Amino acid sequence: MPGILWEKRYLANLAKLRVYTVTLAVSGPGGSDTEIKTSYISVFAPVDARFTVTPTTGIAPLAVTFDNLSAGDYETCSWAFGDDTSSNVCTPPAHTYDAPGVYTVTLTVSGAGGIDTESQTVTAFERVDAQFSGTPEAGVAPLAVMFSNLSTGDYTTCVWDFGDSSTSTDCSPPSHTYSAPGVYTVTLSVSGLGGADTEAKTNYITVYARLHADFSATPTQGVAPLEVTFNNLSVGDYTSCYWVFGDGITSTLQHPVHTYNLSGVYTVSLTIRGVAGEDTKTSTDFISVKRDYMIFLPVVIRGN
Repeated sequence: MPGILWEKRYLANLAKLRVYTVTLAVSGPGGSDTEIKTSYISVFAPVDARFTVTPTTGIAPLAVTFDNLSAGDYETCSWAFGDDTSSNVCTPPAHTYDAPGVYTVTLTVSGAGGIDTESQTVTAFERVDAQFSGTPEAGVAPLAVMFSNLSTGDYTTCVWDFGDSSTSTDCSPPSHTYSAPGVYTVTLSVSGLGGADTEAKTNYITVYARLHADFSATPTQGVAPLEVTFNNLSVGDYTSCYWVFGDGITSTLQHPVHTYNLSGVYTVSLTIRGVAGEDTKTSTDFISVKRDYMIFLPVVIRGN
């Protein structure tokens, strides 16, 4: 029975393409012969698509680099970056995601070793931009102000500083009441995956002191002509005064002096006005003026 000898010889190509030479030796009554087929069998390494992404998260615009770690016998690469852009370069490409979003990156490699695909995600966050408004921006104490958080971007924490030693960590629009008159600076700081940002509005909220009209007078009674000095005791944010002395005379002075020439009982009022509004005090029958009487004595004439 003839004997057949198969010989396999392994030729490696960097752990990828493996090429084998096959030898057939036959012998028998008819002699012997050998056939050698060099590099006859080629065995390719199966394709294994792999890559890394650096970084995988960040703030848009986000610059990302890719490292192609694929193995096996492949010749072509196809990158799909998830934002309607692609590349056919096998060397690691760099790519920038301009808009916030979650992107699926896919690498497909193909060649004699077959075809394989790997996918990973890249998340680009929206940059934080702190913004707010308040209504009303001015008013009389106690003043309730409704704040609206107009911030944009990927943030999760908020810190409000209302300028009167009061704070809040509520991201939803808070309402705050200013009890004392003053001018207040309001600050909003927001932070999260989109970074951190602060908006400060200097002298943003103005709270006025409530008006209270009040006055005194000296003297409040006497004989005509009676000169009376009026003292304005009003408090609050006012800019104008209007006195009505009750005898048809008025004044816009702060502390007027008025003379009553006729006897009578007079009602006096003071009205103050300003950014805090208006208030009036009226003192009924406040000034009493009497007539100056002369006493005439009888004249007695004696006869001699």
